[in-house]
Amino acid sequence: MPWDPQLPLHAKVYRGLSYAIDNYFKDGDRFFTEKKLIAELKVSQVTVRRAVYDLARNGMLKRAPAKGTFVQKPQPKKMSNAQSVAIHLEDWESSFLSGLLRQLLSGSSKSHLQPQVYYSNRSGGVSGKDGESWNQADVGGAILLSLAAEHVTKLSRLYLDEGKTVVCVDSRGPGEVHYVGTDNLAVTQMGLNHLVGLGHRNICLLINEPEEHGNVRQRIEYFERLTGELGLTDARVWRCGAKFWDDSYKMAYEAMPRVMALNPRPTVIFAFDDPGAWAVLKWCAQNGVRVPQDLSVLGFANDKPSEFTIPALTTIAHPIEEIVATALELLKQPAQPSQTRLLAPKFVLRESTLAVK
Repeated sequence: MPWDPQLPLHAKVYRGLSYAIDNYFKDGDRFFTEKKLIAELKVSQVTVRRAVYDLARNGMLKRAPAKGTFVQKPQPKKMSNAQSVAIHLEDWESSFLSGLLRQLLSGSSKSHLQPQVYYSNRSGGVSGKDGESWNQADVGGAILLSLAAEHVTKLSRLYLDEGKTVVCVDSRGPGEVHYVGTDNLAVTQMGLNHLVGLGHRNICLLINEPEEHGNVRQRIEYFERLTGELGLTDARVWRCGAKFWDDSYKMAYEAMPRVMALNPRPTVIFAFDDPGAWAVLKWCAQNGVRVPQDLSVLGFANDKPSEFTIPALTTIAHPIEEIVATALELLKQPAQPSQTRLLAPKFVLRESTLAVK
């Protein structure tokens, strides 16, 4: 490290020793003796003592009588519980959850929070991806992402009993926790308005997600109510019988022969999520059904691959950035009274829907 010729000699020694401490010593290492420094640096005892004194005063060295001088490096400041947040999700593949998680990790950092990600397995066990243990007492609050109902209830109760704030995203929890998610009524209205505007009346809502999920039940309820109000007597709900941990893509694909055998046959399939719509597109391509000429397909989620399907998928997008910002905002608020925030989706028009001829 070059020395500034304008600095006094003890300051030059201080800078050189400081550089050595930063780059060549670990916390707790024994430092050079005074005798060794005088011999190596070829400076006076007074100069060495002044430099070492300044290093100790600034917390870089610690002098222990009769033992010697030891390096003392500042320890990384640990986040307090109040600054850390646990993010829980199920241990399965989901483009939607992956997108949410990426945004949450980024948003947590900008909010000066330390996120700790934990995955729930099928049996209800919880751990980090690399096997880290989990303890609800170690964090200041929790965000639960689209968990199975029994996992939401269990985790919410554990955190609430510790006095922590809990925010559920896309999964309903006990009454004491906050909830943020996409407005299911708006999703259903948006989809039906588009399809009815194209002249479709034989609309099939394909339920390839588990019906024990509260949002699934809610969208079925809205679909049946709204199609009834619109007089769409041939509209129907097709339940694939999916359970938690089932492959939603596979459930949709395997349901297609029965769905297409309905009488009257649907002119459009409104899939519960984009993976379900991808399965419909694949089945149609393999069975000579043209999309959208013979069958329109509408998804929900706007997962990234939906831009690149053939044809590109018309879908309804979750407002992911808004969901994340709202979840982080609610995390800073006490759980009582709990709040529910329903956020508006966005319609994404592409190529997979067409007017009825």
